[in-house]
Amino acid sequence: MAGAFDAYRELWVRLFGPDHPTAPTTQTPLVINADGSINVNTGGGITPPLSPQGYPDVATGQVTVTDTATQIVAANADRGGVTIVNEGTTDIWLGEAGVTIATGILLAGFKGASVMIPTSVAIFGIADTGESQVVSFMETAN
Repeated sequence: MAGAFDAYRELWVRLFGPDHPTAPTTQTPLVINADGSINVNTGGGITPPLSPQGYPDVATGQVTVTDTATQIVAANADRGGVTIVNEGTTDIWLGEAGVTIATGILLAGFKGASVMIPTSVAIFGIADTGESQVVSFMETAN
């Protein structure tokens, strides 16, 4: 369960920054024992790992990816990362300009499949021959 909390905390910090008045500042670690029981370490919270200050700008959009390399987001030197979400049931492969289904990484064809990529380069997608698929994106930037 701590992993789920960490993922939400990371998203919170990316969106609002660690200095936001309601951002979590400490964690109380859980200890899972060999028998499956859980203990809470009450010796005081631990300081979370250092993280970026968060990104004040968020941009969202949708792009129809076709069977030729289609730009999903342009390069952005200020971008911290981009999340790409498959809106349907067609597989999409992601990569740089000129991506192919043989060279890209798969974004599976089920509604809501997503990937977060911490990069500032342009991201392209491609569908299989004769196919197309709408994808959504959300990028965070300074």
